[in-house]
Amino acid sequence: MNKPLIIPALGDDARTGGEIISLPAIGDRLASGDIYIEIETDKVVVEVPCEFDGVVTELTCKLGDKVCGGDIAAMLEVAAGADVGNDVIAASASPAEPELATVSLVTLARSQKDGGEFSQVTPAQAVYEAPVVELQNSSLTSAVVPAGPAARQLARTLGIDLSVVTGTGARGRISKEDVKHHAKIIIQAADKPVLGRGISQRELPDIAQFGAVHRTDMSGIARATSDNMQFVWSTVPHAWVEEEIDVTDMESLRKSVKRDSREPMPLTMTAILCKLVALALHQFPKFNSVFDEQSQQLIVREYVNVGIAVDTPRGLLVPGVRDADKKSALTIANEIKVLADKGQASKLSAEDLKGNGFTISNLGGIGATRLCPLVNWPEVAIIGVASARDRLMLLSDKPENRRIMALTMGFDHRVINGAEAARFLAFLKEMLEQPGLLLIKT
Repeated sequence: MNKPLIIPALGDDARTGGEIISLPAIGDRLASGDIYIEIETDKVVVEVPCEFDGVVTELTCKLGDKVCGGDIAAMLEVAAGADVGNDVIAASASPAEPELATVSLVTLARSQKDGGEFSQVTPAQAVYEAPVVELQNSSLTSAVVPAGPAARQLARTLGIDLSVVTGTGARGRISKEDVKHHAKIIIQAADKPVLGRGISQRELPDIAQFGAVHRTDMSGIARATSDNMQFVWSTVPHAWVEEEIDVTDMESLRKSVKRDSREPMPLTMTAILCKLVALALHQFPKFNSVFDEQSQQLIVREYVNVGIAVDTPRGLLVPGVRDADKKSALTIANEIKVLADKGQASKLSAEDLKGNGFTISNLGGIGATRLCPLVNWPEVAIIGVASARDRLMLLSDKPENRRIMALTMGFDHRVINGAEAARFLAFLKEMLEQPGLLLIKT
C-alpha cells in the first residue's frame, strides 16, 4: 500500500515555505531516518528524514518547486505489516471498499471567524477524499469552469473563486495544485512589504541591447535577505554613530593568550567584542529590546544572545551565541568557529538563527575601513567592525605606532537617540583600550 511522505513545518510561521534542492528518484528504497528531501528556506537548508521504510513510487513535486509544511513530497510503497507511526499497514484490504486518495495537506485555510485571515490546517485536520461523481448539471459554475472534484473542494475550503484561477491542465482544467498556487500568490502579495508612499517598482531597462547578458537565480537565503533589507530600509529610521578605538594593547593581550585543550580556538577580536557587547547590554538594556509599534512599548530581553553575521555560500546568515554574558571570550571564540563552519557547510539549523537580541558584523578580515550596517530587525541596534590599521600618533609628545579600529553603530532612531548610542560605544572604547578593566567587570 502507498503512504504519503508529508513535509513537516519548516519554521515557526505556518506559512514558512522553501525551495526543493534535492529529491529521491522513483524506485529508491528508503529506510526510516534516511534524509529523502532537502528544502532551502529563507534561512536554512532543512533536511527531512523519512518516517518509515518503503520504496518511492511517486514524486508529487520536483526540484525547484516551492513547498510548505504539510505538503506531500512523495508516495512510498510500504510492506504489509510495516509500522508507520501510529498505524500498521493491514495485510489485505477489502476489495469492496474503494481505496481513499490522500489529499495534499494544504497549510493555508480561510477562517470564517477571523475576518478572512489565513490560518494553519494541522495534519490532524487533513481530510481523505473518497471518489466523488461530479454531476454535469450540478451548477452553472461547474459547467463554465473546468475543474475536478478535489480542486473544487479545496477551493471551497480556501474560499477561492475558481473563475479567477488559471488552470494548467488540458483545455484549461484546474487542478488542486493550481488552486494551491493561486492561494500562495494571494498570501505572498499580502505579505510583501510596502515600499513607502509614492514608491513603486519600475520596469527594468533593456540592458541586453548594449551587449551579451545572462541571468542567474538568487538562492532562497539571498532573496530573503533582499526582502528583509528592503523592509528594514523602508520602515526603520536609521542613524549611525562611529568611534575610533585604539586596540593596540588589546591586540597584544589577545595574541598572548594561548590555546588549551578545552578551548582549541585562538582568541579573536570578534569573540572579544561579543563578550564586551554582552556586558554593555547589561549596562544599556534598551539596546537589547524590541519595539512594539502597535502598543508603542519596548519589550526588553532579560537574556543576552549576540548574533554574529556570517558570510556563507548561500548568502548572509546571523547565527547567535546564546548567553554570551555568561561565557568567557575563549568559549565564545570556539562557538563562533563552530557556527561559521556550519554556515560554510550549509548545516546551520533554524535553532542556530533564533533568539538574537543584537548583531555584530565584522568586515575587518576582508579589509573594510568603514561600514554603515543596517539593523537586523526586530533588533534595534547593530555594530559594524572595520579592520584595524596602523597609525602614527603622538603620545606624551612622542610619535608611536598604534592600531586603530573603527566601530560603527547603526540603530533604530525611534528607540535610541544619538547620545545613547555614543555612550554605548564609549563603554566599548574604554574596555577595549584598557584591557585590565576586564578583570574588574567580568
